[in-house]
Formats: sequence, C-alpha cells, structure tokens
Amino acid sequence: MEAKSVAQSSETLKQLLERRLAELGSRRGRGEKLSLREAWLKLPEKPGGGKVISYETARRIREDGHQNISDETADAIALMLKVKVDEVLLAAGQRKRLGRFELPKRADRLTERERELVLGVVDAILDAAEGQRSAAPLRQTSTPMQRKAARYTRSRHP
Repeated sequence: MEAKSVAQSSETLKQLLERRLAELGSRRGRGEKLSLREAWLKLPEKPGGGKVISYETARRIREDGHQNISDETADAIALMLKVKVDEVLLAAGQRKRLGRFELPKRADRLTERERELVLGVVDAILDAAEGQRSAAPLRQTSTPMQRKAARYTRSRHP
C-alpha cells in the first residue's frame, strides 16, 4: 500500500477524501477524479461477505465529513484512499494510535468485575480526552462498574 505524508491538521476528513480521490484519479491519465464507488469497490470483502464499511457510510463521510468514526471505519477509509490510518484519524479530529496496549502479566489475575472497572476507566479517559464529557457523563448504557470507574477517574483528574 502506498502511503502519503500525514495530512495537515487543518484538513478535514471530507477534504482528505476529495484530495485523495483526485490524486488517485489523475493517475489514470484522464485528468478526472476516481469515483467514490470505484474506490469503495476496491475494499476487500469481509469473511462473511460484504464490504468492511457500506457504500452509504463512505458516501455520508464524503457529503457530511463525519468526525466520530470507528476504528474499523478509519481502517477502511485509509485502505480505500491508500493513506496511513493516522492521516484519516488526524483528519477526523481523533487521536492517532500508538499501537496495541497490553497490560502486564499480573493483570491476568484480575476478576471479571475488576476487568470491567479497568475498561470503564479506559473509556472514561478516552471520553474526557475527546471532549465528550458532558454535564451528565454517566451514560445510561454503562454498567455499574463503568459508572464507578468514571466517578473514580473524575475524582483523580478533576
């Protein structure tokens, strides 16, 4: 996969998509953009069939320039545009990935409830970093352990 340099921080996801479609299309020698559908069709199929992201998702990103995209969507867009995933994440206003985060071996002794607590703390830290902390940060969909972890995180990082 060819990798372009990382986008300027001022480039939005929509702008990245348009720029790369133009660059990929110009390689065909006809001076036209690669269509979104052509780029999307080059994505691999999932093992169970279908593409990693739907064409509708790609189209909405092009039309609206979504910023809250999943890791799976970021990976697919990067593959589709032949850029590094960090470039997609930067354009979407998200943090770049630092690689797999692994806990020390001793963490294998954590109980199921303690593991939920650790994951709740991770979620709370990421939510706070992304500016998604609202006046009511404890979501209705969270588990009691996640709510406890969020309270703990807030008390340690006011």
